[in-house]
Amino acid sequence: MRGSGKTVFAIGIVAMFLTTVRAQDPGCQFTGNSACGGDNRELCAPHERLYAEQCSNGPAQSKCFEDKYCASINRGRANLAGQAWSGGYAFKQSADSLTVTGGSAGTGYGRFIGPYKISITWNGTGTYTGTVSLQNGLAKRIQWDRPPLGTWTR
Repeated sequence: MRGSGKTVFAIGIVAMFLTTVRAQDPGCQFTGNSACGGDNRELCAPHERLYAEQCSNGPAQSKCFEDKYCASINRGRANLAGQAWSGGYAFKQSADSLTVTGGSAGTGYGRFIGPYKISITWNGTGTYTGTVSLQNGLAKRIQWDRPPLGTWTR
């Protein structure tokens, strides 16, 4: 009788282990990844990467997931893309690199140069430095260093 108790206990431990493993592995795997902040197909927050998730019970889906490396290098970078800025401007963002389109100044190119600081160059108008302000963790305002850009909001 004593031996059968140990056997039942061992079977119980194995069953708990297998249940735990199954709960942690829903049949999904991740493939590929983007630069920090996503890519041109889908924008992620600066501390995330875009991964393709393939599960056994469905099609592959692209999703943003927090990435420890991206979080460690994000020193004041905010997501400027997505919603339009005042004046009709829009950003495309890949990590620290920025492209600005729309508005009267045309296309500009730049990057994050420090915590919540960006530098953008437009053809024929020179380089401008902007300070990004957040509201509830989202970029809501850019104060430019000189006219005619002034302040952009969204």
